Amino acid sequence: MSTLSIDHRRQWRNGAPVAISLTMDNMGEAADLDRGLWPADKPIGKHYSVLQVLPRMLEILARYSVQATYFVEAWNFSIYPQAIAEQIAKAGHEIAWHAWRHEAWSKLKDAEVERSNAERSFGQEGLEGFVAKGAPGEGISSIYRGFRPPGGIIHGQRTLRLCKEFGIQYISPAGQDAAVVSVDETQHSTMTILPFRWSTVDAYYYMESFGKLREIKGQLPSAPQTAKTLKESYIKQIDEAIATGGYMSILFHPFLNNSEERLQAFEDVVKYLSIKSRSGDIWLASPQLTTHSKRYNHGSFSAFKNQLSYRGFEDCHLCQILPTEMATSHANNSKIHANGIPFQETLVNGGEGAPSRCAPLPAAIPPMKDLTTDNITENVIILNNLCSNPRTRFIFERLVHHLHDFARETQLTSEEWMLGIDFLTAVGKISDDLRAEMILLSDTLGLSLLIDAISHPRIGKATEGTVLGPYHTHDAPVTDNGYVLHEDEGAERLFVLCNIKDTEGNAISDVQCDVWEGDSHGFYDVQNPNREHPDGRAVLRSDANGEFFFTAVVPVPYPIPDDGPVGAMLKVLNRHPNRPGHVHFMLDKPGYDKLITALYPRGDPYETSDPVFGVKESLIVDLGVVDETIAKKYGVKVGTKLLTYDFVLATEEQTVELRQRKPKA
Repeated sequence: MSTLSIDHRRQWRNGAPVAISLTMDNMGEAADLDRGLWPADKPIGKHYSVLQVLPRMLEILARYSVQATYFVEAWNFSIYPQAIAEQIAKAGHEIAWHAWRHEAWSKLKDAEVERSNAERSFGQEGLEGFVAKGAPGEGISSIYRGFRPPGGIIHGQRTLRLCKEFGIQYISPAGQDAAVVSVDETQHSTMTILPFRWSTVDAYYYMESFGKLREIKGQLPSAPQTAKTLKESYIKQIDEAIATGGYMSILFHPFLNNSEERLQAFEDVVKYLSIKSRSGDIWLASPQLTTHSKRYNHGSFSAFKNQLSYRGFEDCHLCQILPTEMATSHANNSKIHANGIPFQETLVNGGEGAPSRCAPLPAAIPPMKDLTTDNITENVIILNNLCSNPRTRFIFERLVHHLHDFARETQLTSEEWMLGIDFLTAVGKISDDLRAEMILLSDTLGLSLLIDAISHPRIGKATEGTVLGPYHTHDAPVTDNGYVLHEDEGAERLFVLCNIKDTEGNAISDVQCDVWEGDSHGFYDVQNPNREHPDGRAVLRSDANGEFFFTAVVPVPYPIPDDGPVGAMLKVLNRHPNRPGHVHFMLDKPGYDKLITALYPRGDPYETSDPVFGVKESLIVDLGVVDETIAKKYGVKVGTKLLTYDFVLATEEQTVELRQRKPKA
């Protein structure tokens, strides 16, 4: 298993060193009902936190133009549907999953109980009924993409697999650092983990039951704290996060903010976040927006599990998710970090027993021979074979073989080797969140297309994939069909009308359709140094008939970024940098093989010499014009250029089967 952890050396959107999400948990009576604390004679559906506190908090958020994420129990879709639809969703706040009725997730005894909770939450009693036609939530898109387990703890891989199955894109448990973890043994399926820390949870300050945790951490008295203490602590931690970088989640519970003093503290924190966001010190974004950030480094799965906070609302939950020997060590260990993580000293073998920065030697270290050009490859592979993961071991074995054979075949000199090292270093240095030079290098060497063809082999009539390109971002507006992508006035408009079907010809509804393209001059929004918001991109969803549509501009050819090391490489190779005009598409729905592709209007002068090798005959399209029937149905002008296309998606099962059957070259 592997994880990816936040790279603190890199910056977030617009150069911000830290991404911060403002979140809320627990709606209405759910938690009290789950714990048997709600009086039997008291009516349901009139909770003060929903009727009185929530409107005040939403008003404060609107005043400072701050977006929040509310983790809502699915039970509330039938109890407070109007509050969720009209107050939270309509204001643009993200709605995420918080179990069925606030059941402490760590206490769900087995996989069957977990699945039952999810099925009820996402089924007719919950989300499905809420967003059904004619229901209060009809038309609300991108809902329940995240999960925060009540109590802060999940059941490891079991919960990860379940969440992946139900379309969850991120999980927000109690923990330390953000990470991406593998969901299964193949490591092809991953889940983003965006944790919260108890020190940024209002319950940690306000609730008497958190006294023991406050005492253990040793940072606050065991007695409940004032709103002033919370405000000062939150602001201090925001400043610390700006200094150190990374990801931070701030959490409020409406039911706890039931006094003027606490509401004022909430407003002070929101105001401070707004100020820091406008100054560029933080990227204030929902967990869903940060989910797709590529700011991650490799780490170990066990290291990630050690980051999880060990104290829940009532119990020590860490013991429930760690291996037995680690849980026992935790339970018996009296040394605790300030963040609540068990601390153990590791002593190096030999010497005076002082702590060492070196990892202990493997038990079966192979003897090293005198190294020559004839045996260096064998020795590198022997050492790499200490890796326990068979797939990783195989990949590195072949990588070393081919890399060493390349050096031998070309008789690579030290000067040429250093030139290559300098080139790759330059590619890395120029790359950031908005410029993916490494992807561009992969594209121009044909590797990206090759990997896509291997990973997503074409099945029958399924639409072919192509390169992602360096200009995809994760901040595109999630919007309705009919959206106009560009603010590009004077551009020639293009109405794009598409259908999505399976390989049997059946329409596929609710497919997430991520679309993006350059403007009428061939520039993408991220190439604008003064970019203030996304332009030329959107995230739509296919309707019940598998249809989605939007207005773009007629794509024009443009040069890929050639002012960096990849551009210099193309010049050395006497290759041009010009891509034929195209529109990008990324189509994704659980159960189907994700399709990354593009459509190219026929007749472009560069369609046979694309520098990133993305053009395929099946993706070249003839443009038409909008007639009166289409104009009337979709509200576009007669005579507008028209692009129509039927996308065909294969299932994940079909793709895996073909990939396993396909002979290796």
